[in-house]
Amino acid sequence: MNKFQVTARLAKPVQLILLFALFTFSGCNSHEIYPAAEGFDEKGSDKKAIKIADEMMEKLGGYQAWEDARFIAWTFFGQYQIWDKKENLVRHEKDNTVSIFHLSQPIGQVFVNGRRIQDQNKTLSKLNQAHIQFLSSAYFLAMPYKLKDAGVTLKYKGEGTTMSGRKADILNLTFKDAGATPDNMHDLYIDKETKLPAQWAFYGSKEDKEPSFVRLWADYKDYKGIKLASNRNSKDDTLSVSHIVVTNMVPKELFLSAVPIDKSKIK
Repeated sequence: MNKFQVTARLAKPVQLILLFALFTFSGCNSHEIYPAAEGFDEKGSDKKAIKIADEMMEKLGGYQAWEDARFIAWTFFGQYQIWDKKENLVRHEKDNTVSIFHLSQPIGQVFVNGRRIQDQNKTLSKLNQAHIQFLSSAYFLAMPYKLKDAGVTLKYKGEGTTMSGRKADILNLTFKDAGATPDNMHDLYIDKETKLPAQWAFYGSKEDKEPSFVRLWADYKDYKGIKLASNRNSKDDTLSVSHIVVTNMVPKELFLSAVPIDKSKIK
C-alpha cells in the first residue's frame, strides 16, 4: 500500500490498462543524455532521429532533471491534475469529481461533490475514465520526454516548416503494444535553431495520410530545471496548458482533498 493509503480495488480491464500505462519508466543510467526505457524499439528507430531526440532533451534541461521532478501539476481541457512521479500517484479533478489513484497498481478512490463513492462498480468506471483522461492530458504536456518509452519506434521523417514559419526536423513516433491507444501516430517538429519541439501533428491511425490536428508547441518556461510549453495555438483556451507547477512538495491534505483545491496553493 502506498503512503496515501488509496484503497478501492480496480477491475481487471482497468488493471490491464494501468499495467501498460504510458507513464511507467524503467531504470536508466542517469549519465546518459536521453536514456531509453526498456522496450524502446532502438533497432527499428533511425540513428538520426535518436540523435535529434538527444539534442532536444539536452535543450529541455536533461533527462535527470525530468527524473528529479517530483510533483507536476497542470490544467488541460477542463481537467486539473497533480502527478506524484515518485510514488506514481495521480490526483485528477474534473467538474465536481475528484479521483485519486495509482498508475501502476489497481487502487484508487473517487469523490463526487465531496462525498466518496461507495459503490465499487461506479468507482471502477470513474477511475478508468480519469486514468484515460490523465494519460491524454499528460501527453499534451510532456510528450517530448516520452520519445524513448517502451514500445516506441522513432523515425526521421525529413525537414519541414511549422505553421509559424520555423524550419524543423520532423520525428515520427509509432507504437507497438504501448499505452491505451497503440494505433496512434505522432509527428514532432524539432526547431532546427532552438532544438526544442515546435509543433505536433496527431494521427488517429498509422494509416492516416493527414493528421487529425496540428498544434504549436510554444511559450516555453523553465520549471525547476525542465522546460515545458503551454501554448497549443488553439481557439479553444481549454486546449492550452495552464496552472503548470513543478514542485518538490505538495501538502498531503491538498493531494487527498475530497473537493477541488485552490490551485494557487500549489507552488
